[in-house]
Amino acid sequence: MHFQGVGVAIDGGYAEYAVLPSLNAIEVPREVDPVAATTIADAIATPVHIARRAGLGPRTRVAVLAAGGGVGLHMVQVARAYGADVVGLDVVADKLEYLEQQLGVRAADSSDFGAIALPPAWAGKADVVIDLYGRAPAQRWALDHLAKNGSLMCLTSMLDEEFTVSSRELVLSQLAVLGCRYASRYEVGLAAALVTSGRVRPLVSAVVGPEEVPAVHERIRSGSFPGRAALVS
Repeated sequence: MHFQGVGVAIDGGYAEYAVLPSLNAIEVPREVDPVAATTIADAIATPVHIARRAGLGPRTRVAVLAAGGGVGLHMVQVARAYGADVVGLDVVADKLEYLEQQLGVRAADSSDFGAIALPPAWAGKADVVIDLYGRAPAQRWALDHLAKNGSLMCLTSMLDEEFTVSSRELVLSQLAVLGCRYASRYEVGLAAALVTSGRVRPLVSAVVGPEEVPAVHERIRSGSFPGRAALVS
């Protein structure tokens, strides 16, 4: 995979015109609205990559940290599409309500890592914890609540954020800590198929013009923005 994404490693994400390799062009399925399709290449394809890398399947117990964010709201749907038993963790009450009321996903408040309530049937353990938060206390909680043979999937790359893990705890419970970065072209196709089949619903909370971008950025930084925003000019 080549990680030279426009707007990430290369300037031009908000440019009126951009030059891309032809390989980067992927046809939008006819059944999918172009605005909804903006979620496929990242917010849905990345969860597909995670699901495949973690080996999610029927009855896999999955906890998603920061499940109310733009990737998280799609991650819980993708995990469920792969058959997993899912709990979404977040600290914002409106996002927890959205997970439960709009997506039908069990949600738990993670404001206090000492008081997170996982489902009783899980006996306090998850097979996979997907960390979209990227802070050391969350990652430590994740390792402490992995079942034997469990996996911690790390997606963020915060500077100066580190957590401690010993070889002994990895060996005794045969745990895995895996990094995930974006998705392959093939996985983007899988993400599109999940959308066209109706198994994953794209969540675009705002459609804005160029003049509204700074305000949307502020809402995203505040942590109160559900789903994704689309820029249309």
